[in-house]
Amino acid sequence: MNRMKGKTLRIGLALSSLVLLGCGPKVVAVVPIDEPVEVVDPVMSRSAEAWFLDGLAALEESPPNYESAKQRFGNATTVQPNYYDGWVNLGVIAERQGDFEGGVESFTKALAVRTDDIAARLGLARSLIGARKYPQALEALRGVLGSDVGNVDAYNLMALAYMRQGDKAQAERMAKEVLTLDFENVMALNTLGILYMDQKRDALAQFVLERARGVAPQDVQVLNNLGLIAFRAERLSVAVDLFLAAVEAKPDFLAARLNLGAIYLDFLDYGLAAEHFAVAHEVAPESTAAHLGLAASLYGVGEYERAAALYEAYAAKDPEAETPVARLSRLYERQLGDQKKACFWMKRLSTMRPADQELKVTADFVCKEAGE
Repeated sequence: MNRMKGKTLRIGLALSSLVLLGCGPKVVAVVPIDEPVEVVDPVMSRSAEAWFLDGLAALEESPPNYESAKQRFGNATTVQPNYYDGWVNLGVIAERQGDFEGGVESFTKALAVRTDDIAARLGLARSLIGARKYPQALEALRGVLGSDVGNVDAYNLMALAYMRQGDKAQAERMAKEVLTLDFENVMALNTLGILYMDQKRDALAQFVLERARGVAPQDVQVLNNLGLIAFRAERLSVAVDLFLAAVEAKPDFLAARLNLGAIYLDFLDYGLAAEHFAVAHEVAPESTAAHLGLAASLYGVGEYERAAALYEAYAAKDPEAETPVARLSRLYERQLGDQKKACFWMKRLSTMRPADQELKVTADFVCKEAGE
């Protein structure tokens, strides 16, 4: 019995102590002094070399992951601003993506690290040509030849720069200079072929291009140019075979896709035309030929709504273009049966053809039917 009382007492005391604590003085919490927290930068936490190797791995993917590689090479140059390999690879990616101004910037930064580096100088010249800055490109290439008088790549790029800026005689001289150093140089032979085609000397153009094809049977530029010569000679089946060989070698080769699309469109094979123009439009959405070619092909196969969407997109981009407006007028009036939209586009077409009285009468009639 006494044991039970003892136990009760001890429990009672324990509870009482809690009550007493609750009635005591208020406890004041001590707030510790804030100490600076070190934030780890995920980019700076790795070496430039580690980021660079990651970038190379992204380029080795199939297809190459250019965006991922670009980010990683960029991180390498952030960690180490004078990281030459990072800048050079950023320049190469910019070239491949058609960002020639970006290429100029990256190769210029690479040259700030290695002033006399030939690879960076050639990369800078290529990007300057892509950016249509031909005098600057030629100056950069003269610098290359000043230190490496027999540099074939520099002569080839000079030929290209001269050709692009319209100095055909100098372009031919540079291409022939290459051939004195390298008799089978494909780029020089191709440049000569283009120059001879421009002069309407197709037999001579074909001769040098066939030489180039013998050296590089799958060179897409050579195949495409031979196809153009065959097309001009009205050997259409030969031309088509050459263009098809080019896209087989390089499925995203824009020039051959456009040429095939144009041939099939001209001969009313709208299905095949649409196939090639669709690839061309995906490769180069800014290309007028690809955009309007795809729209015309889709119209031909009866995909009127898709065709109308493409024509409207182009008309929004280029309000002065007459072709999409004319096509939209017809599409909405006849195929899609939307008289209100037909009225809108016919009115717009009338402003482009103010002397076309028949169009004005038709537009007035369609607008009246639409209640406009």
